[in-house]
Amino acid sequence: MKFTTTIFLLVTLIIAGLIFAFVRSVEPEYERERRLSGQSQEAGQPLFSPDEFSPDDIQSVTIQREGQKIILEKEGEDWWQIEPVRFALNSWEVKNIPDDTSKLRYLEKLRSGQDETISAQKLGLAPTPRAVITLVPARGKGSPQKIKLGRKSLGGVGYLMINEDPGIYVVKSELHKRVLDKEISEWRKTSIDSAKEGQADHVKLVQGGRTIELAKSNGTWALESPNSGRVSRKEVEQLLNDIDGFYINKFVKDQPEDLSVYGLAESETTVTIRKPAPPPPSEPTTQAATDGQPDEEPDSTGETPPPTVYTLRIGSPVDLKKEHFFATWSEGEHGGDVVFQLAKSSVEKLDKTVDDMRDARITPLEDADVRQIKVSTPEHGDVHLLHEEARWQFEPSSAPGFAADDGETSKLVTAIASAEADAYMANASPADEPVATITLGAVARTQSDVLRVFAQGEGEKHLVLRNNETTGYVVDGDRLEGCLKPALNLRDRLVLDAADDQIHRVTITRADGTRSVFERDLPPVKEEAEAEAASPDPASTTQPAAMATTQTATAAAEVEAASKPGPWRFVGHERFEASALQDLVKEFLPLRATSWMVDAAGLAPGATRVEIQGATAAPIVLTANLDSRVATLTGVDRPFEISEILANAINAELRYRTVLSFNTTDIRRVTVGRDGQTQVIGKDGDDYVGDGEGKIDQSAAGGLFDTLAGLRVERYLPDGHVVEVTTTITVELDDEQTHVLEVAESKGGGGVVAINSQAYVLSESVYEKLTADLFKQDDDKEE
Repeated sequence: MKFTTTIFLLVTLIIAGLIFAFVRSVEPEYERERRLSGQSQEAGQPLFSPDEFSPDDIQSVTIQREGQKIILEKEGEDWWQIEPVRFALNSWEVKNIPDDTSKLRYLEKLRSGQDETISAQKLGLAPTPRAVITLVPARGKGSPQKIKLGRKSLGGVGYLMINEDPGIYVVKSELHKRVLDKEISEWRKTSIDSAKEGQADHVKLVQGGRTIELAKSNGTWALESPNSGRVSRKEVEQLLNDIDGFYINKFVKDQPEDLSVYGLAESETTVTIRKPAPPPPSEPTTQAATDGQPDEEPDSTGETPPPTVYTLRIGSPVDLKKEHFFATWSEGEHGGDVVFQLAKSSVEKLDKTVDDMRDARITPLEDADVRQIKVSTPEHGDVHLLHEEARWQFEPSSAPGFAADDGETSKLVTAIASAEADAYMANASPADEPVATITLGAVARTQSDVLRVFAQGEGEKHLVLRNNETTGYVVDGDRLEGCLKPALNLRDRLVLDAADDQIHRVTITRADGTRSVFERDLPPVKEEAEAEAASPDPASTTQPAAMATTQTATAAAEVEAASKPGPWRFVGHERFEASALQDLVKEFLPLRATSWMVDAAGLAPGATRVEIQGATAAPIVLTANLDSRVATLTGVDRPFEISEILANAINAELRYRTVLSFNTTDIRRVTVGRDGQTQVIGKDGDDYVGDGEGKIDQSAAGGLFDTLAGLRVERYLPDGHVVEVTTTITVELDDEQTHVLEVAESKGGGGVVAINSQAYVLSESVYEKLTADLFKQDDDKEE
């Protein structure tokens, strides 16, 4: 045998012997762990009695492991790590430690030296335990509990010792896993806990060399020097909500020796938030605890505790793509002790300018709170209104001689209150006089808001200065257009408030002399109708009660029907466009002016007249130029503008627009004459056929027949209107009747048609169907 082979066999034998000796030495320990690990979670005896401590009473948890001491403390309902660094924790994670401890059950109790495998040293409990947990309850809630954790097995059991008890307890290893297998960073919150807008009174944002400081006083935010102006509460709220929701992607380092490594020694972006402490009670009070002693000493000095300051610092990017950045968050203005990573999307939310934070409204007043408005202009003087008796009215001493329009004044106030700046001008000091000065008085305001409006850039923009503010608000000119108009602009625009059911006759005389009269029967006076219906029928006294009840119901129905006006009639005509008349009456009653005119320019003598007459009163006449929409009304001292909808309703064709009243099935054939050629179209079953060689376009022929049947025109043309005929259509019906249509194109689009010497306007779609090519083109013939 070779020497090397002998040496190899000898070494192998020695290793096998050592393994055998080790297995023999630990065999009892492995056997015990195997045996105990198979027991249920509820097996064994409780390690602590309920009287010793309650997990809900634990105020602090200290964990010592691997030479490090970690202290967790409960503040209110939240848990915090306070040593070696301070950081917010997920309370449910920490709460599991006292919960798991209180539920510990030992499967076996050992004593050191019981056999060769049982010793504190071998089980990881001495000289230094794997971890030491100290649970400290609130004052008066029991004594501290110290738990020493030793080794845990793969089988799911672990060893521990409690307080000064020399015994070694074998337990399920849930507590061991929680404390030994997790880093403290896994218990931390992964979102920043910041102050909300309602809690903060000062915010400082430093970014890229520029500083924005915001301070709150009496609930209002404002910029601090060197900037000035009001700040939007919503913008502050959004900024603080964003910070409060920042997600921590990863914890990097606790207590770094050099913050400059992370770009945090002098970070480019810093946010400082100050949260004032609540004031102490005016009269210190104590509340006795269950043992007769106060839970804590009140602050008898009456001094307000110092505010809490939170600081967020953003450092260098983590990667070349700048997808993540190093950051710290701490209480106090110094750098934080915990470095973590924030995503680029979070950091970008801090990219704010001074203008981003400004309150864009030219006044912080809400329109619903405004109770007084005064507008002064060099051209129109003062317009002064008060909100009294639930509506806007002119101030009595300066009333212009007419009532104010509540709706238009409300619109003006809303326009002012909702006007927002498109740009800002710091330290604005316009040299010119204001084009308007607006004074607003509001509920619960001792001082009015005064807005001075200056022309800016050829009238397209306005510069607004509020009270003694130095920052000007640049707004679009049309937003404050109503402030530059006279009091007439706010005059009551309700010019006719008649009831629809009291209108007996409507007469329309158009500019071309056409006169249309519509009438209907009005119901009798309500009291007379009710008295007549209530008059007893002599025969009813001898009728059964059921029949009498039926008659009463019938009488009530008759009264209801009699209380409504009868249907409209078109005098001299059997039929008319009832819906068009209904639209006219609807738009006319009530009648509101869209604006008031200074003079009657645009109102020509040939304007359209609309007479509205009730049962007894004299007619009310509206005279209107339907192009300019300028109108006058009986009893109204000034011309005004009517709405486009009303102008269109007055101008609508009220005569019956269906000028051919037969069905498609009544047509025997149609002859179309155009460009010296004649085409005769008939039907063969479901197909349209012609008398020529060409193939009929079925779609075009069908459109022609469908359009002729029940032909609808747009409006009537005056008598004597000459039609320059381009197409003649002769329609022969099965009942031997014949209708001849002379069609021409209209210069304004669409067309005109003459039937029995009466000319009409055709819509564009109807004209196209009447003049469509009825034969397929050459490239369609094969189809």
